[in-house]
Amino acid sequence: MKKSINDVNIIPLTCIIEDRGSLTVVENNDIPFSFKRVFSVKANYGDVRGNHAHKECKQFMVCLNGEIDILLDDGIKQKNVLLTKPNSGVLVPDGIWSTQKYFKQDSVLLVLCDMEYDEDDYIRDYSQYLEYIQK
Repeated sequence: MKKSINDVNIIPLTCIIEDRGSLTVVENNDIPFSFKRVFSVKANYGDVRGNHAHKECKQFMVCLNGEIDILLDDGIKQKNVLLTKPNSGVLVPDGIWSTQKYFKQDSVLLVLCDMEYDEDDYIRDYSQYLEYIQK
């Protein structure tokens, strides 16, 4: 089923703030899928990452440090989500093109996926993505 920008959701997370710092929790019942892969990306000011879509993989992205602008594109509409704190994240459904722009030095993005890594699941060329979503 074709996904749209309307399927992109911001999901708040439990954040416990104490004198000693803060603790943010992500559990399987916080997001609408069980995660099978977790990775982080650390990048510098001005770096651009992502620039791809997934055929089947769903992702949940959280900014652990810094400031990251997530550009989401369904081939018709685009939406920007600015992540600045670890107390919420963006749910990126399969079939949505995603580009991450890092706005601060040493920004860190945490990504939870519902699938293990599969190179065949990636669409890395935007013109091929547009063809794929038309099918």
